[in-house]
Amino acid sequence: MKQRSDRIMAEWAEGNRLMGFERRNWNSGRRLAWLCVVLLFAGLAVDLLLGSSLMVILCWTGAAASGMTMLIRFYDDRFFITRRADFQDRR
Repeated sequence: MKQRSDRIMAEWAEGNRLMGFERRNWNSGRRLAWLCVVLLFAGLAVDLLLGSSLMVILCWTGAAASGMTMLIRFYDDRFFITRRADFQDRR
């Protein structure tokens, strides 16, 4: 089973390389997702422990902003990491 999945992944990677596959910048997406989750939990903790509505609003606004930034960076083509499309030389 392992050899079969390795072969399938190798074929998939080779096909993507030949087509000039563009990939997303996953590191920035992970960081923004982590920030969003941390701010959501921080807002919840502040609400339960301190009851400070101003801090809760600030935490949840920051979480919404980081989540929106994450989605924009995920779907915007300007933030793709492109590989050299060498498939044109092979045809």
